[in-house]
Amino acid sequence: MTTKEPVNPLTELDTLARECAKRQPNVEKAAKALAAKIGAVNLKDPIIAELCRRAVIDAIQNAQSRERRACKVIVSRRTEESATAYTVAVGLLDRWTAGSKRLGDTTGAELADLANAERDRARGHETSARFYELLAAKVPANRTVREVLNDEKASELLDKATQEIGT
Repeated sequence: MTTKEPVNPLTELDTLARECAKRQPNVEKAAKALAAKIGAVNLKDPIIAELCRRAVIDAIQNAQSRERRACKVIVSRRTEESATAYTVAVGLLDRWTAGSKRLGDTTGAELADLANAERDRARGHETSARFYELLAAKVPANRTVREVLNDEKASELLDKATQEIGT
């Protein structure tokens, strides 16, 4: 009898995110597909639902970013001379990536979705930053959050940050 190696959940999430991002370049649609795959839909607790939504969007965006970096590595391996020639020869519409596509191949509808996703991501970052500020105000420099706050108090601070930023 063979035993299966335990699966690292983060590796599995990365793999699923990469698959969803390849099938669907739109971040929101890919995130919905990933959420469905991992069973993170119709969650009752709004805080858990929001945290899952952000984690799924981050996973999709990370997968797309890794894909773009892989493409950039190919270009960076060219000699300096040919890379310079490549940069001059290729215009902005072919250099700039919007989601997982070249800008020139992106539709207006996709651009609107990408703009909304960028704004959502920015609001998420603002909320996280405010949450950390609220936590920092409660936690002394030499202590951990766990030593000072329980889940309920931390959740209250997350709610406060979310309300202040308006996400």
